[in-house]
Amino acid sequence: MTKNYFYMVVFVGVLAIFLGGTYLYQARSIGAKPDNINEQVYGTKTYRSEVFGFAFEYSDKYFLETREIGDGGEGHSVVSLTEDTEENRLVREGKSPGREGPVAITFDVYQSPDQPDSLDWVKKNPASNFEPLGRDITEVVVAGKPAISYHWSGLYEADAIAVANNDYMLVMTATYIFPEDEIRADFSETVNTVKFFPEATSNNPEELSEINLTAGINESTSGLGITIAPLEVVEDSRCPTDENIRCIQAGTVRVRTKVTDASGDRTLVFALGNSVTSSAETIELTSVLPEARAAIPIRLNEYRFVFKVTKE
Repeated sequence: MTKNYFYMVVFVGVLAIFLGGTYLYQARSIGAKPDNINEQVYGTKTYRSEVFGFAFEYSDKYFLETREIGDGGEGHSVVSLTEDTEENRLVREGKSPGREGPVAITFDVYQSPDQPDSLDWVKKNPASNFEPLGRDITEVVVAGKPAISYHWSGLYEADAIAVANNDYMLVMTATYIFPEDEIRADFSETVNTVKFFPEATSNNPEELSEINLTAGINESTSGLGITIAPLEVVEDSRCPTDENIRCIQAGTVRVRTKVTDASGDRTLVFALGNSVTSSAETIELTSVLPEARAAIPIRLNEYRFVFKVTKE
């Protein structure tokens, strides 16, 4: 009896050591980071504004949009970069109602009749979002020009850099939630690629690729030497996206649009998903917002048209 008991204790002890060792091995295996994990490698694209004379490179994991705000001598143009994820695409397409916009890298261009001073502009212009109490201003250099770096808080945290060039102020901003967010590093890398003309090489074909331009009815948007101005919704026969509605055909949107490039002005009708090609560029109407709803008519000032422009 005693011998059997002894053997049983030994067996239980060996089994416990075996199971414990197996658990530790599995735990270490789960926690370890294998050397063969392949991180996704992204390429780069270039945005270039002939109108304002600046260019920058950005990772192609971001979706680029441009829009015009304001008019006259105090015009305001925006170039925005948002990560091209499924969630952000749903927000852009109006399929995530009630959700705040995603964090972004933005380039805001504020035109001014007088050549602005970076420091004065940041302190005096509400558009800078500068908070004088408890916020430090740091002098930095962007593409050889003196600039002002600062931080502000709102819906998100934000890093901002303001630099004056010719008759406009360029404010570059990255919004984020946590200090360790990757977008902050992406912002720093993007700012380091900024060039101002004539320093930028205007005849380098690799500088120009494609961009997405966004505008509403009676608005204009510019990029890559092209200005696009939607004039009139000719047709909007899209199938409503309501869950209880089924359509035989998806329908389409057609918009009469004024296009201005080096060859002059012309008026074209773009259909959703179709492109128009010339000797200089290809323009495709890729998206129309908001989505069609059965019981909710879309007012003209609510339409947003996204055009993809590709230089030939």
